[in-house]
Amino acid sequence: INSLQHGLAAGYGDRSRAFIIVPLSAIGMFAGFFIAAIANVSRPEAHKRLMLLATISLLGAAMARVFLLLMVGGGPGMRPGLGPPPPMFVAFLPSLLLELFIVAGIVYDWRTRGRPHPAWLVGAAVMTAVIILRVPLSNTPAWLAFADFLARFAG
Repeated sequence: INSLQHGLAAGYGDRSRAFIIVPLSAIGMFAGFFIAAIANVSRPEAHKRLMLLATISLLGAAMARVFLLLMVGGGPGMRPGLGPPPPMFVAFLPSLLLELFIVAGIVYDWRTRGRPHPAWLVGAAVMTAVIILRVPLSNTPAWLAFADFLARFAG
């Protein structure tokens, strides 16, 4: 929300309002997977997979930083948040690449259990849907109004 407020103050407007969907949806996915994991603490097979899904859902920022480093070559002052918010598609590829961790979990289960655990399949479906829906939802009037509400609410 602080980044949103700084982006709005710097004049980036709708780009800042649209991009706030990326961290907020990641936090929402983390919370959902974490709550599901806690609800399944008595079922260790599901619990550990849901905890891994919660962790994977938060790795998008780290992966995006790797992409930023590869794109600009790094150097002093080259970090996210200093300039305008990136276009929404910038978060798309790093987020989808993180799903390879889920694929690795599915392959591991397939080889050791004979079938993937349902937590992986549901988690992959949820994560893919959120990643894909971020782009079209980020520029809707409802989302932009919600981002304005957040900027005012936190200020």
